[in-house]
Amino acid sequence: MRIIGKGHSSSKKLCVSLNIPSLSKTAYRSCEKKLLNVASVVSKNAMIEAADEVRKLKNTSDVAEWGVSVDGTWQRRGHSSLNGCVAVLSIDAGKVLDLEVMSKWCRNCNTSKSSEKTKHVKKHQCSCNHQGSAGSMEPVGAYRLFERSRETRKLEYVEFYGDGDSKSHLAVKDIYGIDSNYYGIAIRSNIGNLEEMQRDVIAAFYHCCSGKSNPMHGQCPLDSESWCAYQRAQSAAKVFYDKNAGLPKSIINKIKPTYLQLCDQILLRKCLHEKTQNANEAFNGCLWNVVPKEIFVELQTFSLGSYIAVINFNKGFTGLLSVLEALDIKIG
Repeated sequence: MRIIGKGHSSSKKLCVSLNIPSLSKTAYRSCEKKLLNVASVVSKNAMIEAADEVRKLKNTSDVAEWGVSVDGTWQRRGHSSLNGCVAVLSIDAGKVLDLEVMSKWCRNCNTSKSSEKTKHVKKHQCSCNHQGSAGSMEPVGAYRLFERSRETRKLEYVEFYGDGDSKSHLAVKDIYGIDSNYYGIAIRSNIGNLEEMQRDVIAAFYHCCSGKSNPMHGQCPLDSESWCAYQRAQSAAKVFYDKNAGLPKSIINKIKPTYLQLCDQILLRKCLHEKTQNANEAFNGCLWNVVPKEIFVELQTFSLGSYIAVINFNKGFTGLLSVLEALDIKIG
């Protein structure tokens, strides 16, 4: 049931519709715990195999230096999420190398502190493994992953590729409107060529500021494949009709200093590798398919879903067969 993002309630409904007995909540949780123990081992092996692939690419059996992309994801948006996890993925292979599952919630700790339950609360194994805000889960989780990388994966994460999905990034990412599209095109079109990248990024600014009364396409690429419609028309010996009014000179003068800071070679040099976090986002999607965000789950269920997502992401659905084999369940 967990593979399709469902839990005990859905399993009861399925059993009722099939007219067969269903498991009690206690029995279901017991089976889930057994499955968790096995899935934990299988997912760990899948991540170790991914690390071994990295060392093969480096042609070494010792500790290898490698670039990774790191991203945190939360079960609930905002700073009120009780569950979250941080994943480290190989930037080239695109597989999960390590995972840190985190939770701020424990059922036993949150029960009433009555005199009868105090002893039980003191003796239980707490499922809360993070203290602090939900937002701090990502840096704390990343620190744990980097700290143990040499010991558990025989890797040193020397290159860190982070994302820009912080609140500050969301607030400014569209500040230049459509200009951001041309800025991205200019970067992706000149991978490995810093001079050309800087030239095209600057050209994108003037391209977006120009209008029918004040065309500024002189720095745009000149060929027929250019991202600039004006230059494409010129290459085809056609007349280009610009319907845009363009930006007033006073606005251009205000924007220009800030934009030119984005054209600095020190900043653009960081974009020459063309590395992205698409693999992290794909893994996050895989995780939340197994553990839907709409329904809160405890650490046991969240951990199981995370391990299933790792196995599925690194090895495909066939990787899940190893879980059944480890449970001595014969397959077809």
